[in-house]
Amino acid sequence: MPAGPFAAYLREARERSGLTQAALAEQCHLTGSYISLLESGKKPAPSDRVVRRLAAALSLDEKEALHRAHLDRAPDELRRSVELLHRQAALERQMRERTAEALFPTSLWLLQPASLPHRVGEHRPQSIGASIVEVIDRLLGLARSSPDLPTFESRTREVLASLPEEERRRVIEAGPGLVQRSAEAPASRLLPAPGEGFPPEVLPGDTIVVRGDAAPAAGDLVFVEEEGGPRLRRFEPGLEGVTGVVVEVRRPLRRP
Repeated sequence: MPAGPFAAYLREARERSGLTQAALAEQCHLTGSYISLLESGKKPAPSDRVVRRLAAALSLDEKEALHRAHLDRAPDELRRSVELLHRQAALERQMRERTAEALFPTSLWLLQPASLPHRVGEHRPQSIGASIVEVIDRLLGLARSSPDLPTFESRTREVLASLPEEERRRVIEAGPGLVQRSAEAPASRLLPAPGEGFPPEVLPGDTIVVRGDAAPAAGDLVFVEEEGGPRLRRFEPGLEGVTGVVVEVRRPLRRP
């Protein structure tokens, strides 16, 4: 009879942990020969009490370990049915992920131009890692610089193809929602000072902090999108193209 699902699961977990069979047995108050029999499938999955000890020693998710053990102890017909359901669920998940990846560039593209934020980092939930946000910000830059959707789709595929599978999946899952929340939320933006048209108190190399939700008053420094590029202007009634108010100017400690 071939080894059940728990045998391979236990062996892979132990090898991943770097423990020998004897070391694992000692931690769990078992014998090395018993661990060997479990990993070879010559012994059925142990009791829940032993499974919990093994899970703790190997830093495994206890619920997952118990599920594997229960499946291993189930009748063959039931086990085959459950395994078939798992395979079907895996195929469905794979199809959903492929569909999401195919639609991902379009979902970002449709957020621009008006609502596309410059960066999403300020609105990053703790559950989304900084590396994921960096990729999303990179894609936002590509969305702004791409002349059309096919170009952006091609560039996006190149970026996604360069990522590890898990990171790619998380970018696709988090991207549209995070961009949408960032576009809707009042936020500060960190931008380099424009090269021309800035008042004398803002110098090249400075970083300006711009708030898009602030109402400008006469005399405020404002960030203006003009035909020739972005400019800083003094606000006065009737000024068009204002995208934010400068609330802070940050200077480098030393200029080149």
